[in-house]
Amino acid sequence: MGDMSQAEMEDRARNPVLYVDIDCVECGKLMAMSNANKRDGRNLCQTCVDRYDFKKSGKKAPVIENLLNSIAKQMSGMNRDEASDKQLCVVCGKDASKFKDALSKREYEISKMCGKCQDKIFSC
Repeated sequence: MGDMSQAEMEDRARNPVLYVDIDCVECGKLMAMSNANKRDGRNLCQTCVDRYDFKKSGKKAPVIENLLNSIAKQMSGMNRDEASDKQLCVVCGKDASKFKDALSKREYEISKMCGKCQDKIFSC
């Protein structure tokens, strides 16, 4: 503590940190135990927590969402949220309110493509 200024010592007293190093179970990054975040009982660094929480949310990463919106806008003139609100397809711009099965409906929730466009794109 000899090299610390008075302000640093006061800050440390106000905000005690446990200086025990542990590894993030996902990426192996070394971090102070007090900086670890628990998810499902595992210690994760903040980067891995963000990634973990994002996966659990079912949302797409912002960069992916922006790319998909850009493609949708070029194809149908609307972004994915607009298509979803109007129950339209982002590929052809037509109605996307009726589906042949639950799987096709679920795919619309992910891709915002109508059943016909799904069939065209996913048929082998």
